[in-house]
Amino acid sequence: MGRIGVVNASLAGSHGDAGTGRLIAYGFERQGREFSFSLHSQLADDTFSQIGLQPGLPPRRRQDIVSVGLPFGRFGSFALSRISQKAAGQ
Repeated sequence: MGRIGVVNASLAGSHGDAGTGRLIAYGFERQGREFSFSLHSQLADDTFSQIGLQPGLPPRRRQDIVSVGLPFGRFGSFALSRISQKAAGQ
């Protein structure tokens, strides 16, 4: 989106014992001299199966991440993030 930022989106599918599942992910990211900002979300339906999931853990059905960052010149930067996750059955 030019100077405004970067937009991304993705789709995934799975097929397993629970049936055919779908996952959608999308986000926006902006990095500038004054501040940086990002927003990313991921949503999966109840039948989506994820490879590599630890046995006994419920699969994640939603994840949202929001981050804001401020530069401090030669001292580095400061960032604040909020992460929200919901697993199956929550």
